Amino acid sequence: MLSSLKRNSVTAVVLAIIISLSILVSSVTVFGSSDKSRPQAISEEELPEKYVISYFPYFPMYDYWSTCAMTSLEMVLEYYEFHYSINTLMNLGWQYGATLVENDSGPVLMPGSEQPITAILNAARRLGFSVEETNNQTEDEAWQTLKSYLAQDVPVIIQWTMHTVVAVGYDETGTEDEVIFQNPGSPSSLLENSYGGQETEVKPDIGALSRMSREKWFGERYWQNVNSYPPKRFEMIVLTPPETRASIDWGEVLQRNAEKTLADGDWASYPPYVWYGADAFTKAAEQIESGEWGFAELESLFQASGWGPASRSHHSAFLVGFAEGTGIEKLRTAGRKFEISGYLWQEAIQVWEHARGASEDVDRSKALSEIALALKGAGIVERHAGEDLLSAARVLAEDG
Repeated sequence: MLSSLKRNSVTAVVLAIIISLSILVSSVTVFGSSDKSRPQAISEEELPEKYVISYFPYFPMYDYWSTCAMTSLEMVLEYYEFHYSINTLMNLGWQYGATLVENDSGPVLMPGSEQPITAILNAARRLGFSVEETNNQTEDEAWQTLKSYLAQDVPVIIQWTMHTVVAVGYDETGTEDEVIFQNPGSPSSLLENSYGGQETEVKPDIGALSRMSREKWFGERYWQNVNSYPPKRFEMIVLTPPETRASIDWGEVLQRNAEKTLADGDWASYPPYVWYGADAFTKAAEQIESGEWGFAELESLFQASGWGPASRSHHSAFLVGFAEGTGIEKLRTAGRKFEISGYLWQEAIQVWEHARGASEDVDRSKALSEIALALKGAGIVERHAGEDLLSAARVLAEDG
């Protein structure tokens, strides 16, 4: 999740993209085989006042890598005894590409090209799971649906406005109703209560379940999911596992990731609002070179870049390992190029940070030139990486 992006800026980003608002209609969408057994609706009278899934695993994110959506998915997969690494899940799509958005609050350059909800649905489907997505119910309907799933030992992936968590229980026995959930935040964020709306007390057990009042849970910062487009309030995702472990169509996965990197297909840029993939870096460099953007714009530009450079090293390691197993050289070259684009992105950020914090006599025009050059280089190398991914995808498709 883009945890480093300030809430007001995110809201502005979304408002800039939205041309018209959709009418909120309650929806339930099922992906996958229709003959899978699914949780059944339970009446209010049948539901216990308190229920907590007896065992649910805890995996944290790394401090430097925002993976809350895929880490939430990883925990649910582990609950169903399907074991996938976070790197595998991220390479199913979420961490590829980049997004540049221009709006009244300033430009924002973010890692990744995909919304976390879409990434979860896509990854789970590719792993053979039947996926049920429910959203845009009334508050009472959503509360009833959530309890109904949990009382049948079905964990529910929940999308908040700025974070993804997994609901594993509820409690209506106290003075106020509560949701019990597992938060994939990093250990430091949980101890410092600085991520995802943690309660005020320090948690002595990092893996302990979190609690939140129903009133707070339904608030704008949390389950309202106000940044989703089209609107997806009270978003719930539940999985039904396959009978056997599915074979992943990596040719299809790589083609999709190549399109994100190349700003092609579903991820084609649409100026003047959004640029994707290599286009995002190229456009940012052009704006700096032209003098349209100075240090004020860079303050906005890099606020959400956080884990972007490091994610390229994860691309690289995964693809190089994939190359070793398949003998496809284009996977190795794509991995190396992603690593270089990460270095260049990091260079741009750190030159800006140095110049911003230096004395007034620093040569800011030279710093801006260096930043533009690094971003331009990242765009060029990222495009070559995407082309190599596309070539590798074709080889895998031909090999069947």
